[in-house]
Amino acid sequence: MGIRFSATLFIATALGVWNSPAAAQSPLMRGSLSGYVFDPTAGGVRPLLGYPGSAIMGEPLPAGVDLQHAAVSPDGDYALAITTDGRGLIAILKLSGKTSVHPLGVETAAGDTVELSPSGTYAVLYQHATQSLHVVKGLPGAPMAGTRLNVVHLGDPLSAFAINDQGTVLAAAPAGDSSRIFVFENDGSSHLISTVHHAADLAFVNSTDAVLADDRHQEVYLLRSVTGVTATLPLAREAQGLSHPIAVAVSRDQKRVYVANAGSADIVAINLVDGVATRYSCPCSPNAVRRLNGTAVFRLTEPTDGPLWLFDGDQAQPRIVFVPASKAKQ
Repeated sequence: MGIRFSATLFIATALGVWNSPAAAQSPLMRGSLSGYVFDPTAGGVRPLLGYPGSAIMGEPLPAGVDLQHAAVSPDGDYALAITTDGRGLIAILKLSGKTSVHPLGVETAAGDTVELSPSGTYAVLYQHATQSLHVVKGLPGAPMAGTRLNVVHLGDPLSAFAINDQGTVLAAAPAGDSSRIFVFENDGSSHLISTVHHAADLAFVNSTDAVLADDRHQEVYLLRSVTGVTATLPLAREAQGLSHPIAVAVSRDQKRVYVANAGSADIVAINLVDGVATRYSCPCSPNAVRRLNGTAVFRLTEPTDGPLWLFDGDQAQPRIVFVPASKAKQ
């Protein structure tokens, strides 16, 4: 089991050309781009200019409104965002060119969150106050509000949820000392498919299978066939390096699962073919595994006053690198 770490500080090269600062204009990107991240301190989406290990954080894209929360697609060149001014859920399209903002007519409140499907064709908004999940379809070209799923009957607030590229939704609801995992079909019907100790995070592998991080039992499970007869299969345990796993994601090629450990401050990569788990030490406190551009490039932390940490699994020797801290201009 290998433990690897590298971090490189980079002095910027000119990689972006900025257009007019009008609300409907975003920078026309030139050269390499690692992806986009939502910066809560700036209230906007910011580009990561350059490749992992040599990237810098660009200025927030001017969307004409401050954002409270945003989920950015690594593949679809768009973001779904919750505004701070009561406009509700909006879609910001064409991040790499001339952006356009599309209100979706879905009310939001403080604390609401959004998750995207693996390739970004669907999304789901969790509305905490009303205990509902609102599906968004038609992404990225023609986004529109879809089915609204009532999850009040599941009990306590959800601890995790996910959606696949066909609009199937998974939801994890705490129930006493355990978590119950439900699947929602496109027609809004739901049924129980699994029970674990505590579901900290969920992510789809493909249209039928998903992975689940259980931070209480120190395990990651494969949920095989979530729309059929579901089998809950252990993928990795504490013996394979799991320590309070709080976030999980899947590589674009669906060959590996990546887990953020809160207990040991590292990342565990699990090979879905042979089951081998490899740990990568990080001098950070990873709280997310969010895919960026590439097959296995992930954001591990949120933009703050410190550096932004990334996992770069696209190299022959996977590594953990950082983007230097950069406050947005006021």
